[in-house]
Amino acid sequence: MKRIIAVLSIIALTACNSTKKIDSLSVYDNYDYSKIDVLADSFKSEHILVSNKEGIQLKSGSVILFITTDGNLGKMEIVSINPEENYKISFNYTVYNNDGSVKTSMDNFGLRGTWTFDFDKGTDEAASYENDIWNDRVGDFETYLGTENEILMLLIQK
Repeated sequence: MKRIIAVLSIIALTACNSTKKIDSLSVYDNYDYSKIDVLADSFKSEHILVSNKEGIQLKSGSVILFITTDGNLGKMEIVSINPEENYKISFNYTVYNNDGSVKTSMDNFGLRGTWTFDFDKGTDEAASYENDIWNDRVGDFETYLGTENEILMLLIQK
């Protein structure tokens, strides 16, 4: 009887620890290919406000789900936005192949103000028809994360 109680206690503790690990996943980590795919029909081609006269509006930990110009699903997590470096946006991102495997992924990439980025290639090289987003500075205060080439995005606030 004592052995059964001990085994049940171990199972209960293990289950409790597993639940804590699942609950402690970040918003970014919670989204995989299948969860992004379910939401893809709600994505829009619109700019996301980064900053305005009141300051930075896009908060660290916010997640943006997207479909690239190549048609791949992906996610990005805002790490930081630095107004002293022309509103440079640092982010983590993952792009998936159509079978759900990871195509490309990078942590803490820094996209400079007024530059574009191609998620499929993982580069901020010169503007091209393949680029996906644009760190668009408008005047002294406004910054937008814009879609290039009409990619579709969905902002998930932290």
